[in-house]
Order: sequence, then C-alpha cells, then structure tokens
Amino acid sequence: MLCVLLFAQALVSLLKGDRFGCLDSIIVYCTRREETSRVSALLRTCLRGTTVKESSSTVTEEAEENPVGKQKKALARKRIRKPLKWIAEAYHAGMSAAERRRVQSNFMCGELRVVVATVAFGMGLDKSDVRGVVHYNMPKSFESYVQEIGRAGRDGQPAHCHLFLDPEGGDLHELRRHIYADTVDYFTVKKLVQKVFPPCKCRQIYQKRQDLAKAGEVDDAEMLELMDTCEDTLEVQLDSQQGEQPAETQSSALDASQGGKRPNQQQEGGAEGEPMSELQEEGRGGVEGQEVDWKKQDGQQLHQDEAAAGGEAQAPPSRVCHTHERAIPIQDTVEALDVTEEGLETLLCYLELHPQEWVELLHPTLSTCRLVCYGGPQQLRKLTKICPPVAVALARKRMRGERVEVCDSLEFDVVELADTMGWQLPLVKRGLRQLQWSTERGSFGGTGKSGVLVEFSSLSFYFRSYGDLTADEMDRVCDFLHRRVQAQEKTQLYQLKACFRAFRSVAYRNCSFCTDEMDEERSLKLKELLRDYFDKKKELDLSKNSLEDKENEEDDEGLSMCKMRDWEDQIRADIRSFLANRSDEKFTGRAIARIFHGIGSPCYPAQTFGRDRRYWRKYLQFDFNEIIRLATQEIIRTK
Repeated sequence: MLCVLLFAQALVSLLKGDRFGCLDSIIVYCTRREETSRVSALLRTCLRGTTVKESSSTVTEEAEENPVGKQKKALARKRIRKPLKWIAEAYHAGMSAAERRRVQSNFMCGELRVVVATVAFGMGLDKSDVRGVVHYNMPKSFESYVQEIGRAGRDGQPAHCHLFLDPEGGDLHELRRHIYADTVDYFTVKKLVQKVFPPCKCRQIYQKRQDLAKAGEVDDAEMLELMDTCEDTLEVQLDSQQGEQPAETQSSALDASQGGKRPNQQQEGGAEGEPMSELQEEGRGGVEGQEVDWKKQDGQQLHQDEAAAGGEAQAPPSRVCHTHERAIPIQDTVEALDVTEEGLETLLCYLELHPQEWVELLHPTLSTCRLVCYGGPQQLRKLTKICPPVAVALARKRMRGERVEVCDSLEFDVVELADTMGWQLPLVKRGLRQLQWSTERGSFGGTGKSGVLVEFSSLSFYFRSYGDLTADEMDRVCDFLHRRVQAQEKTQLYQLKACFRAFRSVAYRNCSFCTDEMDEERSLKLKELLRDYFDKKKELDLSKNSLEDKENEEDDEGLSMCKMRDWEDQIRADIRSFLANRSDEKFTGRAIARIFHGIGSPCYPAQTFGRDRRYWRKYLQFDFNEIIRLATQEIIRTK
C-alpha cells in the first residue's frame, strides 16, 4: 500500500513539473483495469484548479516554422480545447462501447487532456500530436514498450516519455501472472491431441483391399464385407426392418452410409464404409426433387474405386490416411480443457505450422445439425429416399438400438457424417437446408415450406487431420506442443526480465530528479540498450538450460519477496483449507496455483473465485510452478 501511495504522489508531481506540465495530450498506461479508474480519479482530484503551464519556446518555434495557414489552424484548435484544466478519464476493455467512444473522441479533439488506459488504448489511434506517454507500470517487453512510446510525437515535434519502476519487483510479479495465464500442462495438451487426431479405419480398409486384390476375382459377398468393414451389422439390421419400411428407403440408407470419397481426396482417405463397386449405383434412390445432385457425389469416384478393387496390388503408401475433416465444438472444448478459445487456436496453429503439417485449419463452422419433421415419422422416412445424409443418420440411430419407427427428429454431427460419406460439407449443408422448401406449388401459386425444420448450431473448430497416427507419433505431437508452449513461456519471461534489468540500470531513485529536466545521458543509454536488444534478439537461444538457470538464480536473489521454503508450511495449510472449503468441486494443481496468483480461467472465473480474498492473489510473489507442485501433492494426499 505504501508503494502505491508513493507512485501516486510521484505521478502527480511529474504532471505538475515543467516537463509534463505544459503538454497538451498525455497517455498514462496501467496494467490493470482497476488501476486506470483509481489513477484517473486521483488525477482529477489532485490537479483540480491547477493551471496548465505554457511553453513559450514551443509557441515561438511553431510561429517561425509554420506558414500563416497552419498558424490559423493551430489557433482554431486551441479555441476548441480547454487548456486551463486538467481533465483525466479512464479507458479499458471493461467499459461499454459508447463510453470508450466518448473518451476517445474527447481525447482526439483535444477536450480531454489525459487518458489513463490499459495497453488496448492507442491501437489504430490516428492522433499525431500526443506529447507525452507515461508508464505507470512496467511494460511486459521491449516490443510493447517501443510500440506504446511510438504513439507520441508522430508529428515530428518533441515528446516526453516516463516510466515508473517498482524496485521490489511488484510489476514483475503482476506481468508474470499474465504469462502463466496462457500456459498449459502436458496432460491438457494430450487431451487436446486426442480430440484432434481420433483414430480412423483407413489402414484396415486399405489392408483389406490389398488382400482382396491379391486373391484375384472378388465376389459380391467379399465386396459387401469390405464396404461394411466398420459396421458389419448395418445390412442385417436394415433387412430386419424391411416389413416396416419401403424397399427403396432401405437401399437408399444402405448406399448412403457407404458413400464415395470427395473428388479432391484420395480413395484411401475415406472413413467408415467407402463405395467399392457398382453395387452402389443399383441401390441409389431418386433425387429428382432436389437441386443438389446426390448421385453425382458418388458417381465422380465410382470408376476410381472399381480400378482400385480390380487392379494389381500396389506398394503401401507412406501414410494410408489422407486426412479427415473434423469439427471440435469450441465451447465444449474450452470447458473440458479449461483453456481459452484463443489458447486453443494457438495450439492448433502450432500443429498447422509444423513441418509435417499435422493439421490444416479451415474456417470455423456450425457442426451440429438438428432436423425436425412436423409431418411425423412418415415424413422423415420419405426424406431418406431423397436425402442420403438423412438416411445415414437414421440408420446409425437404428444401429444404436433406438426405435426409429416413432422418430420425427434427428440430431447429428454433420461434419463427421459428410466426411464418413466422402462428400463435401458445403453441398451436404445446402442439401439439408433445401429440405425446408417444397417444390410443389402452394396455395398461393408459388413454392412454400415443406414442414421440415433444419437448424445448425455448435460453432466449432473446423480442420483436416490424420486418423492413422501411431502411439509414438501421438507422443511426438504432444511433446512438440508442450515444448513449444514451454519455449513461448520461457521467451516471454526472458523478455520481461530483460526489460526490468534495462530500466533499472537507467532509473532514478526518486522522481524529483527528472520532473523539470530530462537527463540526455540516461535517455541515450536506454536507446542503446534497446538497440542492442533488437540486434541480438535473433541470435538468442532460449532453449538452453544455462540461460534459464541463470535467470532463475538472479530472480531468486534479487526480486523474490520471500523464500518458498520459509512459507511452504503456510502455503500448504492454505491449500488444504481451500480444498476443504470447496470439497464439492474438483481442482488440479494448476487451477489452485492460478487462483493463488489471481489468474482467471474458463472453469474458474475471476468473477466467482475472486470474491474470496483469503486465497485470490495471495501468493502472487511466489513461483507459479512451485505452487503447482505443492498443490498437486496436497490434492494427492486428500484422496
């Protein structure tokens, strides 16, 4: 609390001094949203009635350099502004859009002199005459610092920048909290990899094809067995329903469940039940009433399948599976893994950028289809004659042991179904949507609704991935992702510590030394440090353990407020108390460490857990990974 008061007094003294007292537009950057509101209120209170100083040298230089027209524009701008009052407002992402627009508009036109904001303010800000930038808290990296101070003096006129540095490392702990918020453990990475690479039957199908090709002539029974490798009971169950459903509907469902591959993929890349011969063409139902030509989807691949079934045995390719289209519901995955949507997107991008291109990301899509027939089960059975995807979905429901005779609605994963049938997802979705409209003339002479409702929901990550990865390959993917996350964490920690060391080397012990005059020597030294950092950045090898050990030793010696060994018993006691108070909930070691550091997550939001100040942000100054270790040990002991 004492440090906060000293910082506030120093900021007020700086703005009253000669350097910043005569500046028109000033941005004060803070790390936390709560701090922006507190600092802006402090400035409005402490600077009330304070007259803004006029810089005579600046006015003289502008009069000499500017022509008459520019001088008139400058005078007009000064009339619009209110230069005799200190007005400060807060700006952060937690404010409403209208409030943010009001603050930014007032700052742009000159009515607002000081904006106390988080780092989000300034992106896209087209204001060239920002005269001062003050960092109330230390930035997270040199990259952020250069970007933020670069918003001052874009018109070529002199501008001033100032940074407040906590000598005890309070800002360092706060910024490390943001770094740890984006990290994930190996177990979470493994669960994500299992969702991204579910196993497929491509290798079994390929091996069966090779065996049949070597055997020579293939009879119909063997061909049907190959077509139904994954679902051996489909034909039997469909035949058992022959008395309840027309023959045309049965054949349509059978053929649709064994649909062909899409033209832009190899024939080995299909999932369960690919088309293998001309038997498919015999059982296909008519589709005269639909714009989407379902027959064309199968016919484009028919000749390739016949050649593959009757040709010579070929050498097995390096990878049998040629990727499948997958969809992972975003909200369900965020809640299951306790990782933000942005974090999941980052991990998927790492997989896409890998040299082996494990994943090909596509545009997010709605993956769940819900189909309701207001005409009852009879109308749904009619749809199976003209829409093979509906027939496949209904056949799968029957195979799960559910009664379909009284079923008038379906809900299924349309991405998985389209990939299994080997058809393109946009065409399948379009065909399903067209079921809502009837081709028959309505009572008003035009086409009308058919009594079928089709809805798509569950926004999902949409991508192509392999389904035949071995256990060793899955482990390599997990290791790659985890190492990549650790390297990113290590890089950000290094950048943070490099910032702190550089700023500390040029810092004053007291703000009073630089309120009126600027020290050119220290400014040049900081510029030199920035130049050296960006010159050597490409040569850094952050994967070396020696660098990490050296940084950790320096952090333990100079910046840690307390030693972990002195507080270990107290931390363990708080962990046990926390688990006892919330015995009805499940926690991991990382979840408890996040709460003790004040880090919110999708499953443990700050709005809920931040209310209990006994634990929230209590051990912010301690090492995050050590708290994870202690919390994991205590969780194991309580079981």
